[in-house]
Amino acid sequence: MDEAIRRCLLDKIDVLLVQEPYIVGGRVRISGCRVFHDRSGREDIWSAIFVMNEKIGTIMNAGETSGTCVSVRLEQGGKSMQVISLYCRPSEPIDGHLTWLVDIIRKKGNKEVLCGGDLNARSGLWRSGSTDEKGSKVEDVVSAWDLQVLNKFSRWMTFENTQGGKSNIDVTIATRDISSRIKDWTVQEKALSDHRLITMKVISDQENRGNQNEQRLGTYCLRKVNWTRFDEALRRSIEDMELEMTTAEVHAEKITEMTLNLMEDQFPKATKGMKKVYWWSEDLEKLRVKMRGRAGFGEEQEGRLTGERFTGSRTEYIWEIRKQKRKMW
Repeated sequence: MDEAIRRCLLDKIDVLLVQEPYIVGGRVRISGCRVFHDRSGREDIWSAIFVMNEKIGTIMNAGETSGTCVSVRLEQGGKSMQVISLYCRPSEPIDGHLTWLVDIIRKKGNKEVLCGGDLNARSGLWRSGSTDEKGSKVEDVVSAWDLQVLNKFSRWMTFENTQGGKSNIDVTIATRDISSRIKDWTVQEKALSDHRLITMKVISDQENRGNQNEQRLGTYCLRKVNWTRFDEALRRSIEDMELEMTTAEVHAEKITEMTLNLMEDQFPKATKGMKKVYWWSEDLEKLRVKMRGRAGFGEEQEGRLTGERFTGSRTEYIWEIRKQKRKMW
């Protein structure tokens, strides 16, 4: 723990999300930072948050904090953000932990939330191979609440013990507004324990707007892609690749770069100002027009329509959005 704090201070890290902290007498006893964890004494302490930067304002809500989950509001320069440290014990079901997490996200209006956790769950979303039962439940929460998994490809596993066991079980999840401001998500090579340090930067809104102008994601019109031609080009490119004596990770990077180049060559660009999300469809557009018409927004209306009919249209519209998102996913 002392080494973790020393390294954070040396690298000028502002906030550290900790799971399985070292406990003495029911407290995390560490110097050089502000420490937040459950102090109710109702259960053992499995999660904590350390704030090294004195300029960051902090508020911990006891109602959102337990022995395995710590929720702290960070405030600086007129901006705020909720950070959560979560630990899911491998011997316990994950359902209760996810319910607790979703409750916090719901209270925050599904905005300004970032969670770093040792979930002891496996899923392809965070590159830990096949999806297990716990990982499937996390995937459901991510999909239902339109969250973003921030884990990126790394040659280092987030967990690796001295007995040779290793996996990616440490997951970073954020609401969509925060995920767009996260930069340089990295698994550090040197480990302080069985779990490696994961670092990332939260950039300002102004920096984020500049980055969005440079991103290729979202600039293509996917509805006009000739997928047959693209599949053929991708197959030819893979067949032409030279097989070298390198690792699977290196091959994965080459295939990723090759695919991005093919997308740049063959995908039609979206028209300027086009802001529709990837899952939007003409059927949803019709349902939206129908719903707005029943609310009194339509240009042509024959009399006053009841609130029940509007509520029914709105419910149908929302459910169709959820179905379309899942289908596209």
